Amino acid sequence: MNTDIQALLKFIQQSKDLTAAEKRNISKTIQKVNDELKNKSRDLEIEVSLERVRTVAMNMKQPADMLEICRVISEQLKILHVKEIRNIQTAVFYEPKRMYVNYEYFPHPDKTTITEVDYNSQ
Repeated sequence: MNTDIQALLKFIQQSKDLTAAEKRNISKTIQKVNDELKNKSRDLEIEVSLERVRTVAMNMKQPADMLEICRVISEQLKILHVKEIRNIQTAVFYEPKRMYVNYEYFPHPDKTTITEVDYNSQ
């Protein structure tokens, strides 16, 4: 909890001008507002990460740039405290050729791969 909010709660609890019921109600309201702020903060963190991925995606010039998008997704998930990311991959399907291209980024080790996969082999 934010130290300012903790100080405010302490101040309210020490007030001699408020009844116990008023102190409880005010404290509950402050706790609720604090929880809402935490949720909004998390939402903003997620939106910032999404915007970073969007920026890289919008600057994509060639198919191999998908590897950079995968790398950025991996970085953003790490920033958002997602644990144990094995790899990030995207697949681009080419139905007329009955195949797809799989773009993969492995954070450990820092490795990328591009694999063409025939539908019939799956």
